[in-house]
Amino acid sequence: MENKVPTKYPSVWLLLLAVKCAKY
Repeated sequence: MENKVPTKYPSVWLLLLAVKCAKY
């Protein structure tokens, strides 16, 4: 997994990460 955080959409990236953690 690439740890590249898109600076354009930090909130969206954090939301995606939260959803991923919630799924697992």
